Amino acid sequence: MYYNIILKYLNLKKFSYKNFLFFIKNIYKKKVSIIYIICFIISLKIKKENIYDIYYIIKILKKYSLKFKLNKKFNLTDIVGTGGNNSNIINVSTASMFIISSINVNILKHGSSFFSSISGSSDVLKKLNININLNKNKIIYLLNKIGICFIYSKKYNILMNILSYIRKKIKIRTIFNIIGPLINPIYTKNIYLGVYNKNILKIKIKILKKNNFYHAICVSGNNIDEATINDYSYLYELKKNKILNFKIHPNDFKIKKYELESIKIKNSFDSKNKILKVFNGYISPYYYIILYNSSILLYVSNKVNFINKSIKITKNIINSYNINNKINKFIKISNL
Repeated sequence: MYYNIILKYLNLKKFSYKNFLFFIKNIYKKKVSIIYIICFIISLKIKKENIYDIYYIIKILKKYSLKFKLNKKFNLTDIVGTGGNNSNIINVSTASMFIISSINVNILKHGSSFFSSISGSSDVLKKLNININLNKNKIIYLLNKIGICFIYSKKYNILMNILSYIRKKIKIRTIFNIIGPLINPIYTKNIYLGVYNKNILKIKIKILKKNNFYHAICVSGNNIDEATINDYSYLYELKKNKILNFKIHPNDFKIKKYELESIKIKNSFDSKNKILKVFNGYISPYYYIILYNSSILLYVSNKVNFINKSIKITKNIINSYNINNKINKFIKISNL
């Protein structure tokens, strides 16, 4: 049966909800061998992604996720990326969540360990001595106390946890890079979502619309899942149920242009150190990529009406040096 399902996908046959559910159910029960799981993942990669497949795969994966609802008062914003670009650049979204949460924007970041890069958001947070294995009560407590929290995907998305070992070993981007950011167990009103390939931006924004987000931006910048500082970035925006698309360039916001080589890191420890340097006022290419994306996050959180207006505000946040206070509180409370 497993062989027949894999063969269908390899031959680019139409996705079957029933077949996929059968396969996933048996992976969950640990009845499928590693070889079949690898073949299954590769077959999904060969079959071109489309909104129909992704929507129903998300629906199935959510069946096997631990989930809970939070009070609407939190008005949450998520920032997450698909990864999958092997760019090995600094962890921009992790830095951005600290910057914007320091002005009373409630950020609930959803993320995981690295798969196709050398540093994931959870890896950097662990290097900061932040406890990421948080239960429901601790998540609510953190949001009430300091307005920031991290949802560790592997803890709440059981199937993604099972698949994570294999994904790390094969080190290629797959449909799970696309799906992972969309299965946050907690609903957030807004989301800033980085995508490695601009050709799937339209699919992503349509899925976000189907999932009732109020304000969302999907961005792809020159094959990285961030707004880039070396070229144009392509954005799809969803707001009040309307979708529009546009492109932006660092020059539009008086942000210096740098090549991607200048924002690379060696590992998660290196990424952590470079982020802290930015928070302490050190001006570098790392500063500009973080400033750029943090400003878009501020816009997505509905605190400003235009991205260019948020650049100045974000600069002031970084210059205030209040971000380290937020990190220290996060470290302390997460480890209580």
